[in-house]
Amino acid sequence: MEKLAWRKASIKRKEWSGNRFRDANDCLDESTSLMPTISDHNNNSFRPLVCFIGTLRSLEITADSLNEHLINALDADVAICVSRISNEDEQKIAVLPKNKIVDCCIYTDADQGYEKLCDTISGSRMGALPSPPWREALSIEGNWLGGLQGVPGSGMHLNYNYFKLNERLKNPEIQEKNYTHFIVSRTDFQWLGPHPPLHLLSKQLIWIPEGEDYHGYNDRHAVCSRTNVHRYLSFLDTLISGEAYRYLSPYKSLNHEYQLKLHLVQQRIRVGRFKNLAYLTGDMNTPTNWSILKEKQIDGVTYYCKYPSEVDSATANSKALIEDGNPKLLVIKPRRLQSRIPIWKARLKHLYPDPKRPNKNPR
Repeated sequence: MEKLAWRKASIKRKEWSGNRFRDANDCLDESTSLMPTISDHNNNSFRPLVCFIGTLRSLEITADSLNEHLINALDADVAICVSRISNEDEQKIAVLPKNKIVDCCIYTDADQGYEKLCDTISGSRMGALPSPPWREALSIEGNWLGGLQGVPGSGMHLNYNYFKLNERLKNPEIQEKNYTHFIVSRTDFQWLGPHPPLHLLSKQLIWIPEGEDYHGYNDRHAVCSRTNVHRYLSFLDTLISGEAYRYLSPYKSLNHEYQLKLHLVQQRIRVGRFKNLAYLTGDMNTPTNWSILKEKQIDGVTYYCKYPSEVDSATANSKALIEDGNPKLLVIKPRRLQSRIPIWKARLKHLYPDPKRPNKNPR
């Protein structure tokens, strides 16, 4: 599969060789003629948009599985909102179906540094202040600030990714398409089975795959509806305004997964879970903010992954899906807690009665 993906990438790169965009604006302006104003697909009652964030990692490896099990399985359009990692990024996109790409933003904002970016956003919204409110949160340690001031991890990268995508989704060109679902995901996911059908996922909840929670919520993939997508992506806005510090301040250290959970609690968003069908992959040259690539063998097949446990669950769940044939088995029924406390707050209180926890991400 990897060789096939590489071959397809090399063929399609030739088709895009004359469209080398140097920044986000060039990407949008010059590629408009290649992208239809409306997709040829999504003629049913759901109109989903798959939103790839982060960077274009491993796309030449995962393209086949993304196309088959995510984009085509959901009959979705595609939006790309990623941080640039090379001048070849635009060519990498050629392995995705051009007739489904409705928005493309490859930005270099992070080159300025997230501290300067946050100060700039704060200044534009609140005016010049000696110490912007968001800086109070710098006293909280952990990889939730990964990428800021030399902090390891990817937390701040993700928080800014969310902010940037949120701004893109507010554009009239996207709003007028009336998307019903927004699937926020990554390009370095290797899918082993089709994404759960959207009709099984209530639009009142945000749906997150099971596993890799680290005491919070998996931050790699989420299915949102138009009623909650902007709230899901709004953490940086609350950080800039100072609102986030008011509920984060009891904690001495946070990982990004737990920061995400606290944010969803604050936004009064309920979370549903479904069984994992994908794992993070790459090659030995793939840049990473945390875990290195590992080999995992299952039934004589070698998987290249970041987290072996993720491969275990993805292979087991995809096998069960093939044997049973009913995608309903992927949906995990919410726990029913006998409490007057809202279910998300009850879970939080059960997990962390001590505000000094959680510790740093164990990864």
